[in-house]
Amino acid sequence: MSVQAAGAKGGLATLAKYGKEHFRMIGKQGQTIQSSRITVQQRKIWGAMGGRPKRPRLSDTRWETEAKSNRRIGARPVTEPLSPDQIISH
Repeated sequence: MSVQAAGAKGGLATLAKYGKEHFRMIGKQGQTIQSSRITVQQRKIWGAMGGRPKRPRLSDTRWETEAKSNRRIGARPVTEPLSPDQIISH
């Protein structure tokens, strides 16, 4: 079972157990908390931009790309060139 399928199954079970009003109440609470965290100035700026900017994903950052390449066994950082004695010919 995928994570998405498990989440959907759990959500449907919660809906069956508590009903739609439970989800409405949770949504209102979340909106109240979120609106207290964001200032009026931020809302104006984001409204002019067409909405809140999305956070960059870790995979979009340079660090993650370099970390993936350095995880390979024997991998060297991209900025460090290999010397002739480090090159192994097969």
